[in-house]
Amino acid sequence: MSVKHKAVSSTLWTITRVLLDQIFSFVVFVVVARILGPTDVGLFALGMIVVEFGRIFSTSGFADSVTKSSPEDEETTASAAFWGNMALALVSAIVIALLAEPVSRIMNSPRLTDVVIALAFTIPISAGYAIHQARQLKRFGHKSLAIRSLFAGVIGGAVSIAAAHSGAGVWSLVIQRATTEIIAFITIWMSFPWLPSRRFSRTRMREIFAFSTHMSASKLGNTVIQRFQDVVIGAYISSTGVGVYRVAKRTIDMMATGALTSFAQVALQLFAAVKEDEAKLRAAIVRVIAISATVAFPLFAGVAVVAPDLVPFVYGPKWHASVPYLQLLTLVVVAMLFSLLCMSILTIRGQAKSVSSLTIAQLILTIVFSLITAQYSIQAVILGYLARCYIIMPFQIRLVSRHTGCSPIELIMAMVRPLLATLIMSAICYVALQEFQLFMPWPAARLIITSLLGVLAYAVILIVVDRQSVTWLIDLAQGYRKRKA
Repeated sequence: MSVKHKAVSSTLWTITRVLLDQIFSFVVFVVVARILGPTDVGLFALGMIVVEFGRIFSTSGFADSVTKSSPEDEETTASAAFWGNMALALVSAIVIALLAEPVSRIMNSPRLTDVVIALAFTIPISAGYAIHQARQLKRFGHKSLAIRSLFAGVIGGAVSIAAAHSGAGVWSLVIQRATTEIIAFITIWMSFPWLPSRRFSRTRMREIFAFSTHMSASKLGNTVIQRFQDVVIGAYISSTGVGVYRVAKRTIDMMATGALTSFAQVALQLFAAVKEDEAKLRAAIVRVIAISATVAFPLFAGVAVVAPDLVPFVYGPKWHASVPYLQLLTLVVVAMLFSLLCMSILTIRGQAKSVSSLTIAQLILTIVFSLITAQYSIQAVILGYLARCYIIMPFQIRLVSRHTGCSPIELIMAMVRPLLATLIMSAICYVALQEFQLFMPWPAARLIITSLLGVLAYAVILIVVDRQSVTWLIDLAQGYRKRKA
């Protein structure tokens, strides 16, 4: 198989792995959430945030240094990276374990101490297979990684569900994490049976450590952007509040993966292929915005309308408090679309400086808005999050315009018709749902009928107001079937 075919196959397997991981982990999360309560889910979410900071600090850059190494230097780099990775992972685990009690006091959650300590010692397990995984991926081993990842997820999920049913509480989620990491460690070592040399270059180690520091700083910034809301909710409100918020946010993340992230991954390849032809690039960007909006907007809006029936149906009645949070979070869809598009454009244009500037701006705004709003309520925290997203959006649009030649009006107009169709569909579904509640006492039936009505109404409205997007979606589906064949 040629390098080109290997690269294409690896890209497809990577997308498949990400989607399968997200879908399966979400299914497990739903099943476990129906058994556990908001406090247990919140405790685990807080524990994972603390541990994730340590994981990023101890592992980021080491695997990447192996990936970018030349063939003649790979063995030496891999051995140095392995031992550096393991040493820093052990130190991180010990430091986090020692800080577990102070962190628990800050979060006003005494039970968090043991959870953090237990999760901390999954960091060395992750570090133990990171270099093996990097070396196998360098040899286009994405298919085997996808299979192993799914296998580890299935076993970990099954163990977690069994533990939750037996009354393990928050520990069922801790057990899931530990089981998944252990199985990943075993399977990756079996598929790539490499033993690192105990002798390595200290000079190479210093080079790798310097590279890792820069990578860790970037990834830590992105993690703070994504999870700082959880931290301030835990510190200012409660771990129960974190659990209720996490269910709403996890639902949004799952929707974004299916309706936006997958399109962004494909768009990155498409933009890279036509980046030298400005006319084709502009046409591709407009088409990607229109198609993404056509799929994502009605999904997010529909979930907002049916959330009062959807959340209890999926997660159970105990999670009804997540409904208003989920409805508010659906408003992020427009900003999220432009954010993913902007990152794809800046990536293919090699604008690392612009990416860093955007990350720093989002980091500062996230911290400021979260600290200000957390003193009031969870709804206020979400409004602060939305404000940050939409304040950044004009700068993202301007960057896309500067590097592609698309005018801001052209970019915005690409999503206006799908947005109009979505608003009309939402109004129809909202009115219908109010009527259904008068004579239909079964939430599941209301949910199904309203969803079917929404799909039918949106399809009809879209054909009337945005036939071009319908044509593009049909072309996309036909192209997918041909490639599959």
